[in-house]
Amino acid sequence: MTHSQIPKQTKMSYQVQTEFFNFNKRGDAKKITVGTTLTNKQFRELTPAKQAKCTFIVVSPNGRVRYTRDEISQLVELYLENDNVQWVRDTFIHNNPDQLHTVDSVNALVGQLRALDTHYPDDTQWDVKNLVAEIATEIAPSRFGQ
Repeated sequence: MTHSQIPKQTKMSYQVQTEFFNFNKRGDAKKITVGTTLTNKQFRELTPAKQAKCTFIVVSPNGRVRYTRDEISQLVELYLENDNVQWVRDTFIHNNPDQLHTVDSVNALVGQLRALDTHYPDDTQWDVKNLVAEIATEIAPSRFGQ
């Protein structure tokens, strides 16, 4: 998602990918650790070298972190490898230790995949988001076809 595609009510934030030290106006050093979320203002105050150690993330006004296409694709691929919801959730979290999604959030997204899965026609408890359905059917149309 590019900056121009971000809904206006969404906060622009950045997540630190490599730790670094930052200095306040008094010259005091503060360690900025991996996973720290920075506001757009904090990010703009960093040097270009420190900005390069951060990645853009999308956080909605209620604090929820939106899934990227890459994250959803990873979850779909894991689900195709093993359709056990807990295994997919735990493997995704293990493979992406710095991601900001909660365990319940990842579980819910995998539940959406289960609701789309033609192998489980009676499992319809989840409301499937458009992006999840789009990516799942792109990757495995016969498995997630309508």
